[in-house]
Amino acid sequence: MSFTKEQAKSTSILSIASSLGIELKKVSSNIYEWTEHDSFKIYENTNSFSWFSQSIHGDAIALVQTIKEVSFRDAIKYIESGDLPEVAIDNSPKKPFQY
Repeated sequence: MSFTKEQAKSTSILSIASSLGIELKKVSSNIYEWTEHDSFKIYENTNSFSWFSQSIHGDAIALVQTIKEVSFRDAIKYIESGDLPEVAIDNSPKKPFQY
């Protein structure tokens, strides 16, 4: 069975960032910031990132493509070759606050 795009997307973006040599600091419960670029944020709860100064946003695959400057296929191969854990992404709608 081959590695799928969905498996690559569900791989922990924090693990991928670490494997790419990105040093992160936690700035809130689910948000991490690259110590070298304060406009680069990783959102653990959605397994995504935003690099605001570069106008780049995306998932785990896009992170590898951006940092390593490789194609989509090579990014998936990179994720597949690493021993990186998958994460469960909770995309359920939030319940409205009730006082």
